[in-house]
Amino acid sequence: AGLGSGSAYTLSILSASGTSLYSFNLSGAAADGSWLAGQGTFLPAGRAYIKIYGYSGNASWGKTYTLNTALSAGTVELESNGTTASATVVPLGTTISGSALSASSSDTDYYAVDVPKAGRVGLNFKFPAGLGSGSTYTLSILSASGTSLYSFNLSGAAADGSWLAGQQINLPMGRAYIKIYGYSGNASWGKTYTLNAGWIWSATPVPGISGTPQVGRTLTAVTGTWSPTPDVLRFQWFRSGTAIIGATMNTYTLLAADYGKTITLKVSGSKAGYPTTVKASTATASVMAGALAAATPVIAGTSKVGSILTANPGTWGPSPVALSYTWYRSGVLISGANSNSYKLTTADAGKAITVRVTGTKTAYATVVKTSAATLPVSIG
Repeated sequence: AGLGSGSAYTLSILSASGTSLYSFNLSGAAADGSWLAGQGTFLPAGRAYIKIYGYSGNASWGKTYTLNTALSAGTVELESNGTTASATVVPLGTTISGSALSASSSDTDYYAVDVPKAGRVGLNFKFPAGLGSGSTYTLSILSASGTSLYSFNLSGAAADGSWLAGQQINLPMGRAYIKIYGYSGNASWGKTYTLNAGWIWSATPVPGISGTPQVGRTLTAVTGTWSPTPDVLRFQWFRSGTAIIGATMNTYTLLAADYGKTITLKVSGSKAGYPTTVKASTATASVMAGALAAATPVIAGTSKVGSILTANPGTWGPSPVALSYTWYRSGVLISGANSNSYKLTTADAGKAITVRVTGTKTAYATVVKTSAATLPVSIG
């Protein structure tokens, strides 16, 4: 840091054949690397070259830099793809990532889509929000012969893709090309976009959740009827917005960790040729404390001064449940009598004895059960 606002380095990325794919003129303000790390640089498998150029007149001359490359693997554009002949082939319904970014002042990305039958195709093209109201990309659709069929000049307001997805795009059977053009003066330059061309779902219902939101209870996904029927439906449950690890079935049994939280569900539908679609439920009410299953305790032993009475608590659940005991002499608490057994004293003579068992468990409501009274205690 501290090298001023002038030029520091020029960093370029070249293909295995030496073709310049990306070029960045880095100023002193880019010292922490965050700006460069945020650029949408997409590379094919194989060798690539990173070229760093410095000049003795720059403040960076003689300074130590560090370089690290990290890969996030996925379905991405394969630069260079600036012609129909070099177009990146994208299966119908597959989402691909790319960017309008190149070593020159503009970039054209071509994608080839093979349409098995004539029909309406939905285009889902998304890019980051907050890019203003000006032009971001020009998206065109060409026939197999290269004839332009549709063209859309997209502004920053079209970031979520809904406007473009609503357009009537009818394609003949065979290969079509999607052309995305961006310019270095646009706010979208260097930003990552996603593209998906596929058949259009006729129904993708918002899922519901059935069941009582209470610890220990089981919630069930209500998926509704998708049309056409998906090849696969996937589930992910969330606890107050955070994905619950391993909760990927159509049912979910609420845990102690869910107490006081809300639960939501996302259902993902997949089908060949269709874009994978995710629908989210509304949140449940806050999860209530669980209800313990509890038995009425029974007192075993002889009701006689000097004898020992023992409390049999019965079965409590779900296990483990912490149990505590208090003994009573004709309804009055016996001080210090707080174990599961009690030795009768002369003070108990003529009195009836009861025991209360209290069960506690994290995220469960405390339960108290009282035994039936013994016969009046006889003298020893």
